Amino acid sequence: MIIGIDIDDVIYDFIPQFKEFCEVQLSRQLPHPEVWTFQDDWGITMEEFIELHSLFGSLGEFKRGKAMPNSLNMLRKLYKDHTLCLITSRTMNHLGLSRKNSQKDTIEWLYLNDVPYHDLIFTI
Repeated sequence: MIIGIDIDDVIYDFIPQFKEFCEVQLSRQLPHPEVWTFQDDWGITMEEFIELHSLFGSLGEFKRGKAMPNSLNMLRKLYKDHTLCLITSRTMNHLGLSRKNSQKDTIEWLYLNDVPYHDLIFTI
């Protein structure tokens, strides 16, 4: 069986990493976002969110961060009997962001964390 698996907040613990980064950039505490529209929970504009996300990627933050608890153990079990295809929209091209660092840093993070997979897809 082929299994498609998202990276952020399934394998990579994205929300705490991005939230901490944004707190430093904005010089204030931010609430944990309830949904993926962080800008609403944080009281910033979409333009500010895009700028923060772009800066996050350009500074190499996608190669830092922790794996979600137990995600790597589960992936190793699934890898034995299934084809794992990791999927991510980290390039965020739909928001006008660059692929420059996000692809390279994602691949590096997967390698450094010994994440088992067969294929990797970056969506638009």
